[in-house]
Amino acid sequence: PSVIAASFAGLLYAPLAVAISHLSGFDHDGVYLVVSQDSSQYIQNILTTCGLMFAIMVGNTYYFMYQQQEAVYTALFDEVSEAKSLLEQLSLVLQGRTSTNESV
Repeated sequence: PSVIAASFAGLLYAPLAVAISHLSGFDHDGVYLVVSQDSSQYIQNILTTCGLMFAIMVGNTYYFMYQQQEAVYTALFDEVSEAKSLLEQLSLVLQGRTSTNESV
């Protein structure tokens, strides 16, 4: 899946960047002249986009990991609450009996 996403992003990056630049309505001949002679701005844009994508993916990963951790803690709390309730019921049922230590 990541190879497909990377190839899809690689194919769409340049046309999408040109389309967005045309939306501004400015004359970009000077910019294209600089970019055609020096590709550092293009590389900077690629790295910025990769950094943004990485930040989004890491944020989603932390979100899902937090959800899993929350589910585990909720299940653990439910189990401990149930065990505590059963222990209280057992102590009430066995109250006054001599074999309390054997049952617990």
